[in-house]
Amino acid sequence: MPRSEPSRLVLDRAVGDVASHCHAWPKEDLTSRIAMLDRMIGATHAVAADWVETECGRKRIAVDSPAVGEEWFAGPLIVIRHLRLLRDTLRSIARHGQPHLPGSLQVLPDGTVVAPVFPTDPFDRLLFMGITGEVRMLPGVGVEDVQTTIGGIYRAAPEQRQGGVAVVLGAGNISAIPACDVLTKLFVEDQVVVLKLSPLMNDLAPVLESAMGVLIEDGYLRIVRCKAREARQLVAHDLVDSLHLTGSAATYDALVFGTGAAAARRKQAGTPRSRRPVTAELGNVTPLVIVPGPWSDSDVAYQAEHVATGMANNAGFNCVTTRAVLTQRSWDRREDLLDALRSVLRRLPNRDAYYPGARERFAAMVESHPRAELLGGGGSGTLPWGLLAGIDLETAAGMSQVETFAPMTIEAAVDAPSPAEFLDRAVEFCNERMWGTLGITLVVHPRSLADPDTACALERAVEDLRYGTVAVNIWVASAFGLVSPPWGAFPFDDLTDIQSGRGFVHNTYLLDRPQKTIMRAPFRSYPKPAWFVTHRRSREALAAATHVNATPAPRLLPGLLASATRG
Repeated sequence: MPRSEPSRLVLDRAVGDVASHCHAWPKEDLTSRIAMLDRMIGATHAVAADWVETECGRKRIAVDSPAVGEEWFAGPLIVIRHLRLLRDTLRSIARHGQPHLPGSLQVLPDGTVVAPVFPTDPFDRLLFMGITGEVRMLPGVGVEDVQTTIGGIYRAAPEQRQGGVAVVLGAGNISAIPACDVLTKLFVEDQVVVLKLSPLMNDLAPVLESAMGVLIEDGYLRIVRCKAREARQLVAHDLVDSLHLTGSAATYDALVFGTGAAAARRKQAGTPRSRRPVTAELGNVTPLVIVPGPWSDSDVAYQAEHVATGMANNAGFNCVTTRAVLTQRSWDRREDLLDALRSVLRRLPNRDAYYPGARERFAAMVESHPRAELLGGGGSGTLPWGLLAGIDLETAAGMSQVETFAPMTIEAAVDAPSPAEFLDRAVEFCNERMWGTLGITLVVHPRSLADPDTACALERAVEDLRYGTVAVNIWVASAFGLVSPPWGAFPFDDLTDIQSGRGFVHNTYLLDRPQKTIMRAPFRSYPKPAWFVTHRRSREALAAATHVNATPAPRLLPGLLASATRG
């Protein structure tokens, strides 16, 4: 692909190239696909340092900053893990006829089938002690349904599969997303891909082309860079069968319904302008619910770092950045937690506001809410960490209808006489008053769960929350980074109110008809998770984790553990 912006002719050629191979791709047998994944693991590992350097340059992260670890994690580490888990699944299908889940299917009292998806292997159990992930299937999906559909496309003989052409519109914030979306389309949905990069990631194109070179060489992938006008021509191409977007709900509506008055009428009627399916991940006003409990001073300090991580990771430009913290107003440790959070944020370096429009959105929020605290020092091109604490639920609801995509978080106090009642009210508020259905984090002390009412309320919350991932005692982004769980919005059928999107990516066990993922972790993990923004050796630990995922050998573990435990 020429380095200059592609003309329509170049885009036509890209679509035509992959379309001419869309029937060949389903015929690639398991042995061939496993070999491709192996090659991409090696190729991605070979360019991992260049990948991180490119992203740090784009986001103006100093080479000696612990924040470099974020770019290892959010780039080559996640992609290599995705490649490895897909390879392991295909090996399992080759040997046993279907993916091998890391545990048995369970059935809840209401009939919901639960499939375990994490930890995936002994390395996971060692490196993520106490962390588990399970997938709850849609209502009506039985055990036999899961057993007869797991493996998806690979249950049919290659000659019976149809294939197709997908356009993936890549994200501009997390560098792993475009590559992982491509892998989902190819290895889970059997479609060849034209990947249109976000303009923010154009400089990453050579790295991605090297990492996924085998797919490009064989005609199954093309990576293009173009402006919005040319992108509209790309997605409307006659040879394109499906679209996948990571972006905004407005962009989704434009793809599905078009623009202008006619589009408004189509949206009101719920009538797309095309039968072409569009899947999407569209962000979230992400809540974090703090269940009141008997926290010690060290508990407060740990969880302040946990909350700050959800706020400050990637400078606050994540689809699951913690945007709203819900607490019980009468909890005796509420002010202690807020003070500890302020202290952590003040110590963090400000980050470059690299995402377009962030400064303007942040300034507008500060102007509208002059009580907002601006924490941390200044710096050219940076923004402070914003915290608007102590607001009432009505104000919080009004501020939770649009994802700001700027480093501002609100804290709302909920009036409730008990932890159980607090949880019930928080769940209702998140489901009914906050925009988005992608993910939510709940934090609860184990001693709180000794109270049967609180324990029942927690399980009721896990069941009732309408989010694609519900995470207990671990930032909800963990489900994205661990890759084996399906990642996407809670399934709805209302095209007129798309919320956080539709469809799932990742899903390396190839489960059919998931409803949501449940992640659980200890209240406090030791050592401190390397993805915490306060981890002093994050750069070394997450680089080492990348190498371990590329070559899971016991000899590499001491170096990783040494870095992780010195955080």
